[in-house]
Amino acid sequence: MARLLQASDAMNASIAPITATDPAADVRDSHRAMLPGARVLLDAGTCLPQRFPANPCTLCVGACPLALLETDGRAPRLREQASTAADTCIGCGQCAAACPTGALHVDGFALPVDLPEEPEILIDCWRVPAAESPAGTLRVPCLGGLSSGWLLSLFDAAGERPIRLLDRGQCAECPAGEGNRNLLAAITEARLLMFGCGVDIGLIPMLVWRPCNTPLLPAIPERSAETPIARRGFFRSLFGAGARAVDEVKSPADATPVTLRTTMQPLQRLRLTSALTRIAQRHGLPVPARAMPRLSLGDCCAHGVCARVCPTGALQQVTSAGMVELRFSAARCISCSQCLRVCPERALRLDAEGGSAATEVLQRWRQNECATCGADYPNPAVTPELAVAGTCPACSKAEQLTRGVAGFLRAPVVSDVSQP
Repeated sequence: MARLLQASDAMNASIAPITATDPAADVRDSHRAMLPGARVLLDAGTCLPQRFPANPCTLCVGACPLALLETDGRAPRLREQASTAADTCIGCGQCAAACPTGALHVDGFALPVDLPEEPEILIDCWRVPAAESPAGTLRVPCLGGLSSGWLLSLFDAAGERPIRLLDRGQCAECPAGEGNRNLLAAITEARLLMFGCGVDIGLIPMLVWRPCNTPLLPAIPERSAETPIARRGFFRSLFGAGARAVDEVKSPADATPVTLRTTMQPLQRLRLTSALTRIAQRHGLPVPARAMPRLSLGDCCAHGVCARVCPTGALQQVTSAGMVELRFSAARCISCSQCLRVCPERALRLDAEGGSAATEVLQRWRQNECATCGADYPNPAVTPELAVAGTCPACSKAEQLTRGVAGFLRAPVVSDVSQP
């Protein structure tokens, strides 16, 4: 881990340490402990493989430094030999940081309601004795459980004050030692996005070498060992005005989204894009394309199945004023590729970056009325080979099937039995 010898008088500020808000009381209705006493909580309904069994997401499994998580194509679970989960799951939060949908939750990583009025924001680990943390330090269970979106949200909430993460020099000896790699990846991504927004190099998050004068605690302590802050701070920090703006797809008042499943809130994604949008606006620059996936559309027949399975509402098919539009919001997209898997024509292409923060209209079609059943349908919704003039896809297929059966019944029977 890098050792950056950059100290500041602000590290000795004479105010009490600040601890991240505890959202556990607010997620108990949706999240459940994976095993009795386990620190990691799961909301199976928002887990991608649970919603879509063919989805190959295993990000949480790969993030766990102790290899405690496993999956059989559905929601993850703690492996069976980890029966005493309270002793094995250390609560480092790396699995939750990797989860794109918020299906996993570990206490202690919510943003605080109030931040110190100091030049720098310091972040320290719970294993460090509280007396060793400089006054005013924000304490979290493990630095490895921080994501780039978390760092960007804190930077935005702090009025773009520099963030300094305290490197205690003992991460390699911690059971969560893999957190070094995850933390450096999160810092690197946050820096690249900040540079793209025009943030000065002196303000980017940095690791600061600060060895402890006393031994670290043997394990990450339970949440009760830290000082809680009002629970509503979790919602205030996570669902600010920017997050709500991203959450709403900008559509005409009479537009009607077409969905089949309950849309989930991709908390990590909304946290990143809402903070990034505000930072970029303050610097008069667009949101970096690096943070925005790009969805391209080829020969589409407007079935709308892609929009109906999109778990976050990033892809929506809306009807307005006799027109049907397929709209894409990169700010909500978690790049799960579920839309690509279900598209009958394989008309979609998803790139990891290069998109726009604004909602895009990928295609627009005129709406027709089916001559057979009277239902409205988009004009290209019937493929040429199945087209029956003036009918919707369902009626076209039914007509084609009827014709096929009738043709089969009228066909002459030809015997291939040789005559003697």
